[in-house]
Amino acid sequence: MSNQRLREITERIVDELTGAAMLFTALDVSNAVKIELPESRHRDIAPLVRDMFDRRGMGAYIQTMIDVMAKGSTPARAYLYHLPEQPTSMYDEPMRNQLATPPTRQQRAAVAEQEAPVTPATIEVPVRVGKDGRARVPRQLLENAGIRGDQVLVKTEPMKLQILATGSTVATPLDALYALPDLFFSATPSGQPLGFEHPTLLHLPRSMTDMFGTDPKLVARIEGASVVVVPATVVN
Repeated sequence: MSNQRLREITERIVDELTGAAMLFTALDVSNAVKIELPESRHRDIAPLVRDMFDRRGMGAYIQTMIDVMAKGSTPARAYLYHLPEQPTSMYDEPMRNQLATPPTRQQRAAVAEQEAPVTPATIEVPVRVGKDGRARVPRQLLENAGIRGDQVLVKTEPMKLQILATGSTVATPLDALYALPDLFFSATPSGQPLGFEHPTLLHLPRSMTDMFGTDPKLVARIEGASVVVVPATVVN
């Protein structure tokens, strides 16, 4: 098992949990990861989960320390990851005492069924917006537009988000300082820098998608050297 494979599976699990607006701990993530990678260990997965949170890879999620029962019998403390509007009491006693029963098997299957296939010839796809408010844009569509690398720029316009390569001639390339984690989330004159927190998806935070309203129907399509995200009813 490679570290890259472990990271990719962990990123997918966290995306599925946040997309379903689930409350979870690193143990919940570990339990789900072990379904696909039985040889993986919680002590290797937990730091990946914490690192994703520190990089804001969970979107609007916050963390709260709660009491749990380690191995079902030993009192311990753990971080609970949840949306600000969700009280920690929603994470009930059975979940706090769990051993190895991942809570999201059915949700994970449902998510997989929702994803539209994207090929190198695709120029437009529906955009899935999770219950966490984040929009998920397939990385393959970005690559189809010539947008590659681990960072992008997102420009916000009225009812429109435009995704550009960081070195695009449409936008001023990012200063090297913005590679630093604490500065990377600062907006620039060219747009908001974003990184990938999933092997095949780009997450657009709900601070960007709120303008589309509640439960929006969005599409992403290639326009020149960029990808735009707009309401599904908008046509050229």
